[in-house]
Amino acid sequence: MISIDQTACVCCGACVRECPGIILEQNTDGCAQVVSSRESCCIKCQHCVAICPAGAVSVDGVGANDCLPKGELPSEEQMFNLIRMRRSTRSWSDRPIEPETIERLKNVLNWTATGCNHRSLRFTFVTNPAFFDELRTKIYGFINRPIVNWILRRIFHKFNHYFDAMKNGTDVVFRNAPGMVIAWIQKSAPCAAFDPVIALSNFDLYAQTLGLGTCWCGFAEGIFKHRPKLLREVDLPKDYRVGAVMLFGYPSAPYLRSTALKPFETQLIE
Repeated sequence: MISIDQTACVCCGACVRECPGIILEQNTDGCAQVVSSRESCCIKCQHCVAICPAGAVSVDGVGANDCLPKGELPSEEQMFNLIRMRRSTRSWSDRPIEPETIERLKNVLNWTATGCNHRSLRFTFVTNPAFFDELRTKIYGFINRPIVNWILRRIFHKFNHYFDAMKNGTDVVFRNAPGMVIAWIQKSAPCAAFDPVIALSNFDLYAQTLGLGTCWCGFAEGIFKHRPKLLREVDLPKDYRVGAVMLFGYPSAPYLRSTALKPFETQLIE
């Protein structure tokens, strides 16, 4: 599982200090070695591969030559501005999302952080207008059933105007978005509640750099959880569930400034 090229190891101890599973140790010569009795605890995070200055470590055959070199990171000001200017888009242009852009969005999800490095996340991308139309027909057909509508209006009485809009043909759920990504998670994953949100948070910020807008879609998430048959076309194992849903596409107009929201309360313990 973990292999260390003793001829290349410079005995710096970086991989030993970095290993979250305490699987590596330094031998009498100071070089790294695997504690065989602990190797089964390896979560294959590849931190040891990423940190080794000599490229002496590999995990399951993945070594330094298989990994990307450290590239240029955005400045503090650029990153702060990206977060500050990020908005929820609910009005979209007619510009189609290019296939190469979809591939970039798919690719960035491969580097999402997950609890215990549990690699059970799966993603479904929807850009087919006919599929969206079918979902709308099924969802609004269900919501507008008299008894269902009556129940929902009493539970969510504050949003009765939403139900009026749905009845009049307004797409309150998907906002006529041209794209949607659904993050699925294995129910037994150690951090099943958080991994999908972390993944789509990365997706969210990266999408902004491509000129796309995004919107977390709690409506769709709730509907898909309660009506999983709506997504019967999605080929997934039975032990998976919807974790998070995000809409995306090119905005109809750019936002010209950030908002000025009331700051959250924070506490510093020193």
